[in-house]
Amino acid sequence: MSGTLYHHLGGIHFIEAAVDLFYQRVTNDDHLAPHFSEMRLMEVRSRQCGWLTAALGGPINQWNQYAVVFPDLSVEDAFSVQRLLKSTLIDLGIDGNLAESVIEVMRSSCNPQEVKASKEGAGLRSFS
Repeated sequence: MSGTLYHHLGGIHFIEAAVDLFYQRVTNDDHLAPHFSEMRLMEVRSRQCGWLTAALGGPINQWNQYAVVFPDLSVEDAFSVQRLLKSTLIDLGIDGNLAESVIEVMRSSCNPQEVKASKEGAGLRSFS
């Protein structure tokens, strides 16, 4: 596959749509919603769009270098989040293999065990 994942997904408009649908699903999930109830979701959505843009090969700037991490998520919860993101991407018309590539970028950029151990900053972790 040539080009970046960012471009194969359709750029920022697709990323924004996917993040919006993903967080709708997360906040409606009985198991995951409690982890997100205290968060300012508009800010989190914005940061997630920026981070995914950069992590998937889109434009990088000083505002999108940090992943939104959730140190209180267990490894099991992190896998639930990954499954939910994959199903969101597939429901938006992304091929399963391409969706798995996005998940792999997430895994390599934001290991739940590292996040849990480091708890860097205010829920932010540089992927670079």
